[in-house]
Amino acid sequence: MTYKMILVAFIVTALGCSKPATEINKAVPFTSQQNVKADQQQIQAPLNNQENEQKLTAHIIEFKKGDTLTHLLRRFGFNAKDAILVKRALGDTFTLSKFSVGQRIKVMTLNNTIHSFTFSTAFNQHARLIKHNQNWQVDITQPQLASRYQQKRIVITTSLFLASQRAKLPTDIINQTITALSHLIDFQRQIKAGDTLTLYYKQMYLESDAQLSHHHTPPRELLYAALSGVTNNIEITRFKNAQEQQAFYLPDGRLAQSFLMKTPLNGARLSSTFGKRKHPVLGYTRLHKGLDFGAPIGTPIMAAGDGTIQSANWAGSFGNRIIIRHGQNYQTLYAHLKGFAKGMKKGVKVQQGQIIGYLGNTGLSQARHLHYEVHKNGKAINPLKLKQPSQSQLRGKQLALFNQHRTYLAQQLTQHHNTEIQIASAR
Repeated sequence: MTYKMILVAFIVTALGCSKPATEINKAVPFTSQQNVKADQQQIQAPLNNQENEQKLTAHIIEFKKGDTLTHLLRRFGFNAKDAILVKRALGDTFTLSKFSVGQRIKVMTLNNTIHSFTFSTAFNQHARLIKHNQNWQVDITQPQLASRYQQKRIVITTSLFLASQRAKLPTDIINQTITALSHLIDFQRQIKAGDTLTLYYKQMYLESDAQLSHHHTPPRELLYAALSGVTNNIEITRFKNAQEQQAFYLPDGRLAQSFLMKTPLNGARLSSTFGKRKHPVLGYTRLHKGLDFGAPIGTPIMAAGDGTIQSANWAGSFGNRIIIRHGQNYQTLYAHLKGFAKGMKKGVKVQQGQIIGYLGNTGLSQARHLHYEVHKNGKAINPLKLKQPSQSQLRGKQLALFNQHRTYLAQQLTQHHNTEIQIASAR
């Protein structure tokens, strides 16, 4: 056996797979000559006359556990050499080993022989590989995006987070809502049973080949939130200011964002406050320099404000601890974590509301909880009495534009009132 034969045998073994793929839809003939021509135009050199008379057939195929691209497309004449050429054509755009379980590809065939295949590299980016003679060419496209708007109304009977989950609100919209409202409300003490949360948000979707991106989370953006009840009457609206920066504003044009969030997690019980107390483990009285929040193991912990990770490591009695350095000589500390979010290490910049770790029971801790401290000029201060810097205010033309935007949004909320609202209680 020659060296080349050994090399080819090795490549086939490495790229092959024994587990069969699943074809989602039966082969669908593309009878429209326009569709055939559209595919043919992607090839720099035209197909010969005999191929022009053939009809392209589409197959949607889904990756299963253990599948490789070579095995998935083998029945259409795709081989190990094709895989090498495709990898070379893609370059740094995509790595073939990163196909995930459940991901779908669209295969176009002529006489059951592969002509091209398309897959998503991101929600709104598709890679199309076209075979011409013995070579492969790549075409990166961005499918047309469209928007749909949705309004939901949620009645809260326990926590805002649980009510939102049971209303089947998308997780990213829940997180955006919690982050936006955390500047204005203490979720532990100010949310009351019977409070109503009204949300209006935008979700992007693809106008074509949406099934190729079904494994990606579609971009969503919270546009409006209102929390109303016996003690709460808060309304915030997203608006782009003169500096092209988007933020939430109160009805009078004040920025609805504080320097540090009041609580760095949601759905938690405030179990211990700032001040002197008898330590539950050591047994003697000493200053408790922060707040303790009780919540289930693994509850996401958010950065209280924009800043830079000063440390993210094991810290003795604090267990897994993160310290973030903010502006104006402020620091925040998060202790007893189960673990850190991916990428959290010294020097990494974080944004307010970004998940930095997960609640745990590490170090000198009697029960699962988050220990949270705020320091100013190196001295611990009570987070509940933190005086926030003054908020900026929209004025003049910007305030007028904001009011116009709010009027338009109110019309949209009224228009969607009967069809988009979902009532849900967390019980």
